[in-house]
Amino acid sequence: MIELIAIVLLGMQVYKIAERKGQKQWPWVWRMVLSWIGLEFLGLMLAIGLLGIKNWTNLLLIGVLSGLGGYLLTKYRLDKMPDANNDLSE
Repeated sequence: MIELIAIVLLGMQVYKIAERKGQKQWPWVWRMVLSWIGLEFLGLMLAIGLLGIKNWTNLLLIGVLSGLGGYLLTKYRLDKMPDANNDLSE
């Protein structure tokens, strides 16, 4: 449940950043969600391979942190773009 709240709140943050950058907002939000799910899955598979399936607490923590990496990756790509109202005429 907390993970869904985090995805919604971070999705709203990505929406605002994309709006500030002059990009279409919803494709960036969907990229963030898909990156979260994909990296969470990869992190869990790696953790299961290394730690085994019996250590649930660490698996969940690694999964959430891997998902957070998906958000950070999307945010990094957006932050590299120039702002929409970047005035160079001054």
